[in-house]
Amino acid sequence: MLEESSEGLRGNLHYSTDLFEPETVSRLADHYQLVLKQMVTHPDELISRAEILTEAERHEILFAWNQTEHDYPRDACFHELFQAQVGRTPGAIAAACDDQHLTYLQLDQRVTVVAGRLLEFGLGPESIVPLLLERSLDLLVAILALFKVGAAYLPLDPLYPIRRIAQLLDDSQCQLLVSSRELSARRWVAS
Repeated sequence: MLEESSEGLRGNLHYSTDLFEPETVSRLADHYQLVLKQMVTHPDELISRAEILTEAERHEILFAWNQTEHDYPRDACFHELFQAQVGRTPGAIAAACDDQHLTYLQLDQRVTVVAGRLLEFGLGPESIVPLLLERSLDLLVAILALFKVGAAYLPLDPLYPIRRIAQLLDDSQCQLLVSSRELSARRWVAS
């Protein structure tokens, strides 16, 4: 609420404590004041160009939150690091896509099944396996399974022209194409 007084404008902020924490509302008020000050000092400037973050908040977002460097074992493969994470946090969410999510344990179980099938086909180190999948949890499972068996993967975008995909498949001399039912129903052989 804003009201005019002899000292200028005075404001009060009323909010639902069921919905907002005091710190959140205080930060919102600070942002509002920052925008108002900019409007007064630069009246010809577009409001869309106004800064709502303080210098400290900008530094925190751009620098402090991006300090994500961590030491990790340099002698371990990615799939081994993944296995270690499964052991540490089996019930934690490992991946999410659209409205689906998998815990580390669920993801590991799916990866193990797919890796077993790949091994049954005789795939392993020195194998190249094209992946023709939409971006999804299935794509992640397939990549991790290939890491687990030591094979390389060749990513194929389903949006590529059919002739391009067929050419890449021919060039790869692959034994097996990993794809979804919908995508594998298409004809991928070069004519």
